[in-house]
Amino acid sequence: MEPNQQCEFAGALTPNNRQTQFIAKHVRIILTERGYSHSTVERGVREAIRTYHHEGNFPRGKVFDVCLAAALHLVKPIKIKTKPAAKSPKKSVPHFNKAA
Repeated sequence: MEPNQQCEFAGALTPNNRQTQFIAKHVRIILTERGYSHSTVERGVREAIRTYHHEGNFPRGKVFDVCLAAALHLVKPIKIKTKPAAKSPKKSVPHFNKAA
């Protein structure tokens, strides 16, 4: 391999054609608008591009939607189920008899 040549797999996860450039650009815009940090946005972009390269069966016209969904699934915060708070015992209120 000559020094100027790249391995065919070297750019697999980088934007190297129009489709991946489109996906990377728009996923980056959407994630940035939603307030994610730069490193999280880049992780989402890599996941969207990886999905584009590895997914074989996209529904007609849904390529970008599937890639965006994969990116959002990767970067969404993990919600941990918590146990419901223990009920505090009811405070008893003294009852006063009003005897005449």
